[in-house]
Amino acid sequence: MKITSIDVYPLSYKLKKDEIWEASCVYVDIWNYLIVKVNTDEGIYGLGESGGGHYIPKIGQPIVDFFKRTLIGTKIDDIEKIWRKLYLSSYYWGRRGIGTSIISAIEIALWDIKGKFEKKSLYELIGGKKRDKVRIYASGGMQKPIKDLLTEIDSYLEDGFTAVKVRGGYDKDRDLNIIKEIRGSLGYSFDLMLDTGQNYVPKNWSIKEAVELCGRLEEYKLLFIEEPYIADDLKGYGEVKKSVKTPVAMGETGSTIYEFKEYIDNDIADVFQPDATNVGGIGQFLKVAKYAGLHNKTIAPHVFRSGVSFMAHLDLLAVISNALILEFCKIPNPLMFDMLITEPVIKDGYIYPPDEPGLGVYIDEKLLKKYSFKDHVQYFKIEKEQ
Repeated sequence: MKITSIDVYPLSYKLKKDEIWEASCVYVDIWNYLIVKVNTDEGIYGLGESGGGHYIPKIGQPIVDFFKRTLIGTKIDDIEKIWRKLYLSSYYWGRRGIGTSIISAIEIALWDIKGKFEKKSLYELIGGKKRDKVRIYASGGMQKPIKDLLTEIDSYLEDGFTAVKVRGGYDKDRDLNIIKEIRGSLGYSFDLMLDTGQNYVPKNWSIKEAVELCGRLEEYKLLFIEEPYIADDLKGYGEVKKSVKTPVAMGETGSTIYEFKEYIDNDIADVFQPDATNVGGIGQFLKVAKYAGLHNKTIAPHVFRSGVSFMAHLDLLAVISNALILEFCKIPNPLMFDMLITEPVIKDGYIYPPDEPGLGVYIDEKLLKKYSFKDHVQYFKIEKEQ
């Protein structure tokens, strides 16, 4: 089976007025997706997704055009070998960021093809399920009045979620008050996480500030605090992690096992959050999870894209031995569901991977028309900073 062509689909969902959301770092009135479709001479196609394409959707086509020189006519019999060729051919301009995120999309699509061809789900291809169900958490809690935030979280608990993540990164007192109000009003019967987004906020906390806030949050028993510091300073991150009792999570922007090896070797977090659409694809995710497991670290991936990303991560967490919990996006994100052949069963805070071959996703002309690209992107608040 050989690759015959590759299609690139930048897609958009324009949020309605009452769906627009913001947090300490971003303002979002549109949700973009970058889907890659790899076609074969067997008539089987596979879908992959680029995390970086959410921010720069139009970059997908020229990078895929570059990779076509390597891919067209290639047999899909060794996905690791194909990945290596793409990675090395982009070594001068890729290696991290958008280059690797496009490779991620291509590699994920190849796994989708392999699963369809062999009539096996992704989890069967990559080692078989270690668990029949995966714990999920409601990922929402964007910027809003505390009364509305409490109502939102309570609705997740009513729906059966046993874990919820909210956003912070505003200032230490405001973040502390958000968690204090949640615990005071809704109690401790569920796991709670705080994402402070220190890779994105206009003003990053210092080591001292991060340690102080994490210390003040200890009494509220968080499952983890996400990104309390900026990832570029590994030594500083390590100091934060060593100085606090609340588990520290990070890694959603990490690329390849090489970058995560630096994170893990420097012991900068307890929980790592690779995103298969950023890290390099399925194979790189598995390498990160395995290496993290050797160091007694758990995996709670960043999952905030379409159904392609969601289904890939669901199967990955069903397989790896050190899975902690799966992010379940609760912002308006309809393409997370519209691409699914079979919607997974969700019950009592867990999700059950379906048995569809490959990823269990599809694309057709109706979806392409419904989510036609709007040529507009969200912005980070630092872009508007005066």
